Amino acid sequence: MIAGTVLGHVGAPGEGGSEASMFFQIRPAGVDAPLIDPKPILDGWVQLENTSIFRAKGENPFLATAPTVGQVLLESKHQLEQQVLRDPGVRFATRCGRGEVQSSQVDRRVLATLEFLSISGLKPTVAALGCARAATGNAAGRAGGDSLAISAIDGTPIAGHEQPGSLADIAMHRLMRLQGTMRPRQIASGSLSYPGTSNTVTLPADRGLIHVDFQAPRGARAARAAGASPLTPSQWLALISRLGEIPDPSVAGKPSTAAIPDPTAAGAATAGTATAGTSSAGAR
Repeated sequence: MIAGTVLGHVGAPGEGGSEASMFFQIRPAGVDAPLIDPKPILDGWVQLENTSIFRAKGENPFLATAPTVGQVLLESKHQLEQQVLRDPGVRFATRCGRGEVQSSQVDRRVLATLEFLSISGLKPTVAALGCARAATGNAAGRAGGDSLAISAIDGTPIAGHEQPGSLADIAMHRLMRLQGTMRPRQIASGSLSYPGTSNTVTLPADRGLIHVDFQAPRGARAARAAGASPLTPSQWLALISRLGEIPDPSVAGKPSTAAIPDPTAAGAATAGTATAGTSSAGAR
């Protein structure tokens, strides 16, 4: 869940002057998953908030209003659908493509890929999703719920700009970084070639498009995609109970004695101080 997500609204006080309240529980993903006590999880968040270890450059990650690349790749399908639909960096060439997302017919990996590109600064234009299956003769015709075709990056058409160093080339390299379950089965380009890679192909029929295709879910993956949980209700309850028994760790807020100073950072700080002093002297 991204910071800033509205969980609910507390209504007006009830009859008799009773205070309005909200009962907070968490339901894990999966069919028949039970409601679980959120306290152990919330306690963990509080511990993270009380330490600066996870804060880059002094910033509090829990106050972020936009997801990071790591968060995007771990988000649920519902979260990604909402983000893709309101993200100005993701554009749809056809109305039916947007409709496919709204009707929840697009694979979570496709949604995550679109947000991954957008957050990376490579704003994709979606040429086709499942609604373009009737088309033939190009990548758009093969696009389904677990594949997509991209026709432009950051407003620049891929057609006529498929050469090394172009935005299309940068997007191809960025897509090749996806690993694990997010790794595309095939990334196709009309003219760009990447020898030594196992999931990129050059297909003349795809000229002017980047086609990203994912492996259709099978077995356990298909069950997870359909909403099945890897844990049974009793296992969820046992897990939360065990989490509640784990004592809070003691985390130091200062570097340990084994920490090694960074001379580069120290030099930069010294240089900044010297420059400030010179400017001040000049002002006098």
